[in-house]
Amino acid sequence: MFIGQPNNPTGKSIPTKEIIDLAKKHKDTYFCIDESFADFIPKYKTLAKTDNLNIIVVKSLTKFYGIPGLRLGICMSDPGIIQKIRDAQTPWSVNTLAMKIGEKLFNDQQFFTDSVNTITNLRKKLFENLDKIPWLKPFPGEANFLLIKILSPGMSTKKLYNYLMKNGIIIRQCNSFLGLENTFFRIAVRTSQENNILLSSLKAFSREVLNISINTNQNMGTKTKKALPLMIQGTASNAGKSILTAGLCRVLYQDGYSIAPFKAQNMSNNSAVTLKGKEIGRAQALQAKACNINSDVRMNPVLLKPSSEKGSQVILNGLPAGNMSVKNWKEFKQTARTVVEQNYDQLASGYDVIIIEGAGSPGEVNLKQNDIVNMGMARYANAPVLIAGDIDRGGVYASFIGTMAVFEEWERNLVKGFIVNRFRGDETLLKTAHDYLFEYTGKPILGTVPFISDLSLPEEDSVTFKEGSYFSSMKLKKDKSKEIKIGLIDLPYISNFTDMDPLMMEPDIRIIPIKNSEDMDENFDCIIIPGSKNTASDLSWLIKKGFPGKLNDMKQKGVTIVGICGGFQMLGNKISDPGYVELSSESNKNSKKGLGLIDMKTVFYHEKQLTQKELRHTPSGSWIKGYEIHHGISQLQNGKVIIGSKNELLGASSIDGKVWGTYLHGIFDADEFRRWFLNILRKEKGLPPSKEPPLIYNIDTHLDKLADILRENLDIKQIKSIIGLD
Repeated sequence: MFIGQPNNPTGKSIPTKEIIDLAKKHKDTYFCIDESFADFIPKYKTLAKTDNLNIIVVKSLTKFYGIPGLRLGICMSDPGIIQKIRDAQTPWSVNTLAMKIGEKLFNDQQFFTDSVNTITNLRKKLFENLDKIPWLKPFPGEANFLLIKILSPGMSTKKLYNYLMKNGIIIRQCNSFLGLENTFFRIAVRTSQENNILLSSLKAFSREVLNISINTNQNMGTKTKKALPLMIQGTASNAGKSILTAGLCRVLYQDGYSIAPFKAQNMSNNSAVTLKGKEIGRAQALQAKACNINSDVRMNPVLLKPSSEKGSQVILNGLPAGNMSVKNWKEFKQTARTVVEQNYDQLASGYDVIIIEGAGSPGEVNLKQNDIVNMGMARYANAPVLIAGDIDRGGVYASFIGTMAVFEEWERNLVKGFIVNRFRGDETLLKTAHDYLFEYTGKPILGTVPFISDLSLPEEDSVTFKEGSYFSSMKLKKDKSKEIKIGLIDLPYISNFTDMDPLMMEPDIRIIPIKNSEDMDENFDCIIIPGSKNTASDLSWLIKKGFPGKLNDMKQKGVTIVGICGGFQMLGNKISDPGYVELSSESNKNSKKGLGLIDMKTVFYHEKQLTQKELRHTPSGSWIKGYEIHHGISQLQNGKVIIGSKNELLGASSIDGKVWGTYLHGIFDADEFRRWFLNILRKEKGLPPSKEPPLIYNIDTHLDKLADILRENLDIKQIKSIIGLD
């Protein structure tokens, strides 16, 4: 007796107890159970594990694992039966390659689990949508196929077969199965995209051949989305994904499309505040500006802000969701996935195009299982992918090939090409490498972007700053006696260091990162303590490294000392943390001594201050527009309020004004204020104040320049075609 488990073509299984009972009643009959499709059934228990001596289980691995060319299968039964089969078997029934692959397959439990879950979900959705077509009757199945009956009188599968064949779709006519007439056919459960193509073709057949109109409001398996997606991924962090995304956003905006950026999950301490008081990655705020739209929390629904070596503050939908360890984050990720998908669907419903940015590298095989930001996001959005690589770092072509090598087939199918970024030199020298890459991967290079040294656009994270390359593009004056030297303390958890960008564009300003207190021996004109994601921890680091004494020495020498956000809090006498927002409750210490450079104290509260502000800077009379992102409220004991009021202190200074700080990020973006501040430093150094009109810090100008560079160096026409805009 041969039994398909599940049956072909119905895809339905027989309860295993019924088979076992039948085998026990007929002990003189061998029951050969074909479990080739049984792996598709969740939690199925093979009949090979029964004690019945007359049950033989056979299984072809070509179905579940998709390896028909290897012709690999297994047979399981009582040892005596197996020996009889072996005696009749040909000597070399399975080749060595198939054996090796077979061992690998059974060890890949993750593939097994993912495949079962994926097929189960796709089959369920496909069945539900087929069931909405009135002239079809799909039969519930448990395998990777479905049996369907045509209900329309006089209609046979042959006519449908010929119609679908013209659209490149092949169905299995089932009239060759005993007991089934020519109104039955079978289809495979394919990818979501392929299933949608089938459903659309069946709708067309209904309309064109049967004159049946199917309600277009019915869900035929496609999400209601207006936007066409494109995704930019990279071979590594800092490959240039953020800037390329911003540039392509500006290009398409200039060409008349409504466009928005999206990054599912960002890990950065560089953040921005939306008009509605929500926190998102700084890069997505820049990309929104490139699209000429206001930044929106839906553009970056998950933001991780590292606050320790093994933990981050999780920002969900723009608000803090708590501090999580890596383990806790993994457990929380399914919740994050739902939030990501909901935000993407909402955002995509209102624009022509969404440019999606990936994170890190999609080739990190240890992170692929629960990925929501790279290929997992591309799959959800059905987005074509371009992979960017930084040739200035070296090894870019090996990185391209290596990334493709660790991809699964569906991932490789989503990749449409590569972008070589940050190239210096003659592009014609790259031809042989490009030819080699195309031969290996079948994917083209869509452009080579030159190394751009004079774009004043905010960086996504602190990678370039920590590597020391952030200031490498600064043009130093030959006469160093006429330059203003500003030291920027490189805190372990530095955040929003891009506050320095407007200063960097000034021709006589040199910014020098300070990694140790010994580095402050230079003749600085100003020291800046930047923002911090973990103010308490960074304050401890400053004290441990001997900065308080050095800073006091610098103050005595007349050097201006400035603190931004967390740096502003550190300038005070004391930081209290009664709710242990940053300080560890295990230490039983809920306060920390500050640097004592401003007579001020700060108290941390769980509620985070997230607002955009426009206020007057009292000493200069300039209007300052910026945003605050911080825990804590500061109270000035003795000093000067320079921004805000005593009840809402946003900026304060020492009595002599030599030490000052503010909660406002973006303070140096204000051109009049920046000129006033720098002229004071010039005067104190004995240099004449600048009489030229203030330089205009205009990000739009730099975005337009970036768009021009991309138009010149990328195949924009081909990229538009990939998106579907041609």
